[in-house]
Amino acid sequence: MNASFLENQSWLKVKEYLEKNNMILIPIGSIENEGNHLPLGLDIHLSHYLCEAVSKKTGCMVGPSLPLGYSKWFMDFPGTISLEHDTLTILIKEYCDCLYKHGFRNFIFLNPHMGNASAIADVGRDFRKKNALVVLVDIWRTFENISQKIALTKKSELSHGGEIGTSIALAMYPQYVDMGKARKAKIAFPVSKNIQPINTLGFANFKGNYIHTFVDANEITLSGLIGDPTKASIEKGEVLLKEMIIYLEQVLNELKHPNR
Repeated sequence: MNASFLENQSWLKVKEYLEKNNMILIPIGSIENEGNHLPLGLDIHLSHYLCEAVSKKTGCMVGPSLPLGYSKWFMDFPGTISLEHDTLTILIKEYCDCLYKHGFRNFIFLNPHMGNASAIADVGRDFRKKNALVVLVDIWRTFENISQKIALTKKSELSHGGEIGTSIALAMYPQYVDMGKARKAKIAFPVSKNIQPINTLGFANFKGNYIHTFVDANEITLSGLIGDPTKASIEKGEVLLKEMIIYLEQVLNELKHPNR
């Protein structure tokens, strides 16, 4: 049991914490297809892992995990659980409303799932009007940026269930990764071979420009995977996690005073 998580505290300890700190880390993720070799809960496991690691370094309290996100485009893959956007927005709002009432004013969401971003943004805009600050750290895009600064991972690609994600999963919990089922993805756009899918969310490239299509994931990839997980390694994952934790510690230190 990790003492830094709110659900493991007594109410008196939460009250004592709030007398000196109004910041809280919130792990949010998804339950969705991550390819044939990775567990459905990769996103929430990663967010939980990072919150725990950063909390140990900073003393920041961690809120209960929000494991379900908006993943409707993956619903053809068994095991995926997707909330509607409005449901997710209400859930996040009421969650934060409770914390706000108790005195929290600085809400830091560690979010590895792009489908959650608009719901968090809706809540963040409303809470700013109440003199609170909501921050979303885009975990996978941050990993992509970090990877380009490290010699070992400079040529690594970020893709759904691909090299970077698989490397991180191997470093966190190799027992849940089945590399025997890892294969380079075969992807194709259902309407035109001249349109190149970029991710499972529907981003695509046509003649060097981005377009956003609203196709389901199984229309472009039969495995739910994009990229090449066979290039992954524990070593790559360990160095990426280490640098991410350093960065997140810097974020928290910078945001200690949301009203300045």
